[in-house]
Amino acid sequence: PEGIPAIAKEMIEKQTKEMKADRIGAVEHSLGLAKKMKKAKDKSKAKNLEDYVALPVYKQKRTVADYSKLWNKVNEK
Repeated sequence: PEGIPAIAKEMIEKQTKEMKADRIGAVEHSLGLAKKMKKAKDKSKAKNLEDYVALPVYKQKRTVADYSKLWNKVNEK
């Protein structure tokens, strides 16, 4: 006795529920990707900073004798 309007109403409600679930899934997926991207960016920044600081020290190739001379100069003053 309910007929076509009841069926249409059920279909609309079902479609609405599916759309909500799909949207929630899409938002969760987007947030997950954003978190991963931020983590990767932070790791990259840390690595770049480490390279920026470590590279000049590595290029200098100072020996213990160099540091001893430097220490002596500092202590003279």
